[in-house]
This record gives sequence, structure tokens and C-alpha cells, in this order.
Amino acid sequence: MPTAALPRLSGALLLGPEFNRAPETTRLKLDRLVPEMSAALGLKPFSITTRTGFGCYSCHLGPTGAMFGN
Repeated sequence: MPTAALPRLSGALLLGPEFNRAPETTRLKLDRLVPEMSAALGLKPFSITTRTGFGCYSCHLGPTGAMFGN
């Protein structure tokens, strides 16, 4: 992970463009998918403060490639 098979994310703070394009899907991924995947993998969820943990960029690439050390 991350993989080019998934759509690239904007890299914008708080995923603004993703919320504008697909608010329900983005909210579902943040509220259910990320917590469940991080628990299944035994990882802490992503923290915006420390910029570490399992989050969106653990699977998706950013605009210029991998982000946050993933």
C-alpha cells in the first residue's frame, strides 16, 4: 500500500475536494472504513496532529505520490 489502482486524493487539508465530489462516500470511509481497517491491522488511526497512523493515504496516493510516509 498505497496503490495506483485507487483514485488519487487531492492532498488538501481535511479532504475538501473529496467531500465536495462525494460527501457520503468520503464520510463513510472516514467514519467506518478507516477505524475498522486500522483495528483489523492493529494500527492506530491517522492523527492529523502527529501525521502518523492508518488513514486515507495508507491506501490512496496523493497528487504527487505517497504521503505521510506511506
